[in-house]
Amino acid sequence: RALTPLYEAVADSLRNGAPAGARVVDLGCGNGALLPVLRGWHAGYLGVDISSEAVARFRGAGLLSGEDARTMSAEEFRDFSGFDAAVFNEVLYYLPVAAAVGAVKAAASGLRPPGVVVVVMTENPKTGRIWEALDEWGAPIERRVFRPIAHEPPCELRRYGGASGIPTV
Repeated sequence: RALTPLYEAVADSLRNGAPAGARVVDLGCGNGALLPVLRGWHAGYLGVDISSEAVARFRGAGLLSGEDARTMSAEEFRDFSGFDAAVFNEVLYYLPVAAAVGAVKAAASGLRPPGVVVVVMTENPKTGRIWEALDEWGAPIERRVFRPIAHEPPCELRRYGGASGIPTV
């Protein structure tokens, strides 16, 4: 519940950049907390998480209604062709920096135009290196910093793409 403002910000960012009725892939979906916030706006949703336990809880929670969830790493997922938007939700810092940037670039080049990529990461020693590498690739259209849980490190959201275009890979 404490993270609801963050998920609402992700949903707002998607709505501001992707067309209504977008198909969204949520990489690092965990228990599916983003899906209820997208209800009524998205036309399709795929949750992807490396944790089979998280995906099982997601499936067991009764949140999926025509949507799907799969066990796979964000680094392995590469079929973005049927999607309008990709969310990397608290997942990139589990990958090597080059792989994290490669995953974002794969999404950017594979999404249907205009393509929207939203990246969310909590501040930690590795996040700065990933943000720097992404900044070399392209400037975000939107940037927000949150502290969804008091006394926890801040969380940053950046959106790339949308009507103003996505950085070239």
